[in-house]
Parts: sequence; structure tokens; C-alpha cells
Amino acid sequence: MIRSLFRQKATAAMAHIAETTIDQRGLFRLQALKDSANRDRNLAAILALCHNAYLGDHRSLCRILGRFEILVDTRDDALATHLLSRGIWEMHVTECLARAISPGMTVVDVGANYGYFAVLMAALAGPKGRLIAIEANPAAADLLQVTLKRNGFMGRSKLHRVAVA
Repeated sequence: MIRSLFRQKATAAMAHIAETTIDQRGLFRLQALKDSANRDRNLAAILALCHNAYLGDHRSLCRILGRFEILVDTRDDALATHLLSRGIWEMHVTECLARAISPGMTVVDVGANYGYFAVLMAALAGPKGRLIAIEANPAAADLLQVTLKRNGFMGRSKLHRVAVA
């Protein structure tokens, strides 16, 4: 009986989370990130939508922010582990970007790595916006290029494979 009550409460909580943070396609609504008061609800929704698949050759495809597909190197025990297991990285920065970026902006990600912030900023800047991603690590830049293509951002993105100082 107690388990049944817990399941009912969990199901009701997930239904409430879903109606406020998930769109009709089953993807996380980025606009929900603008209100940090909803952080716990947003984290729960993103975690519920987090999936990954090992592709071989130390590469894995994972869903981040409950909507984007990103390629990561599975040998990375820092950023990749967070993206693979939780689908989120630095929530406070993620929320700040969601509040600061408007449609039509040109955004720059210096040290873009696998592209977590790059795809977030490209999506927030919208179809009339532009992304400039800079990544000096050739292996990470290769994964980033695939990520930008998979998410439909290459047409309005420029990837620079250089170091910035």
C-alpha cells in the first residue's frame, strides 16, 4: 500500500512537471530555464529525458537539456560523465544564458568542447540568430561539428578550429 501511494505521488509529480516543462513533441521547453525558481522541476524533467547510446570507438550519443543530441568522448571523466548521466551541465550558467540570449542574436562559445552551451545558445538565438563556436582540440571539434549538424544548427553556425588567447 505504501509503495502504491509513493507511485501515485511520483506519477502525479511527473505529470505536473511534464505539463509545465515538456512540449507536445516530448521535448524540454527551453523557456522554462528562464525562471531559476523552477530549477528542481526543470532538473527533474531534464533527467527524465536523459538517454544515451554507446556508438563504439569511445563515442556516445546523449540527450542533453531534454532535447538535443550531443556526441561525447566516453574517456572524458569530467564533462561527458555529467552529460551522459544527467543531461545537464552547470545549471546556473544554463539558466543565465536562457535569460540573456534573445532571438536574432549572434552568440559566441569560446572553448566550445562538445557543444553543450553552443547548441543551447544556437537554439535560444533562433533561426535568425548566429552561432560562432571556437574549439582548438581537434577531437572535440570533430564531435562538435557532428553535434551541430545533428541538431540542425550548421546552416547558421561557424566552427573555428583555433585557440583564442
